[in-house]
Amino acid sequence: MKGFIIFLVILAMISIITICFLLLFKRIFVKKLDKHGFFYNKKKMFYFVGGIIIVLSLLLFLDIFFQGLVYQRLPDGIQAYLSTISESPTTTE
Repeated sequence: MKGFIIFLVILAMISIITICFLLLFKRIFVKKLDKHGFFYNKKKMFYFVGGIIIVLSLLLFLDIFFQGLVYQRLPDGIQAYLSTISESPTTTE
């Protein structure tokens, strides 16, 4: 149960960081760089933001899977928990 709570906290932190990044991006860069109305077109913006979220999620997954920079910055307890997930009998079957 403790591991699940840690997972939810990490997921919430990633979500908050992504939202802050997108709001900052919109505030700083959209008005300066958008000359053709790309970011104000809701359909195009929907796919753009979705693509950014998918790419960031994939990069985070690959970093944790290959024990990259983000994985090394995690506390030892979370690293041990993630290692036990990959070594559990249900995932090896």
